[in-house]
Amino acid sequence: MRNGLHLDGSYAPWKWAALGGLALVVGTTAVLFTSRPVLALTAASGAALVAFVVLSIRRPLLYVTVFLVVLILFPPIFHPGFGETPIYVSTFLLPVGLAVLVGRFPDFGFHLDPVAKGLLAFLLATGLSLPFGFWLSGMSVGIVSLLRWLLLTQAALIYVLARGDGA
Repeated sequence: MRNGLHLDGSYAPWKWAALGGLALVVGTTAVLFTSRPVLALTAASGAALVAFVVLSIRRPLLYVTVFLVVLILFPPIFHPGFGETPIYVSTFLLPVGLAVLVGRFPDFGFHLDPVAKGLLAFLLATGLSLPFGFWLSGMSVGIVSLLRWLLLTQAALIYVLARGDGA
């Protein structure tokens, strides 16, 4: 017997038991997902997000491309709780971009050129005003200000990822 395979070509009995257990798990999952489509959609979305994160870390320009396509194709969402401030679908891709930045930053060979210095100073200055927006204007204005600042940080993230030499 070698690797569970007998000399006559048959498998060890425990392999069939494992195959039966796997079939039971797959069947149960299929029944559960077909009875509740929201679960199937959630599982498929989660699997697609994990695959996107892994592929984006390997090739950061894939993230930049997907981000720009999502920004162009999907209109902003106007939620009544946020007033006139739109919520862009691309904002939900921000954690993926941060994972790419953290995971691949040593490979980028990024140097602070004049554009990067100005962008960094602008983001820091506007970011320092966020706590005062919450403190002086209240929670609703603070959240709206934070959402707008996140839109600004997306531009900086795309600049860093697109400029990176290691990408």
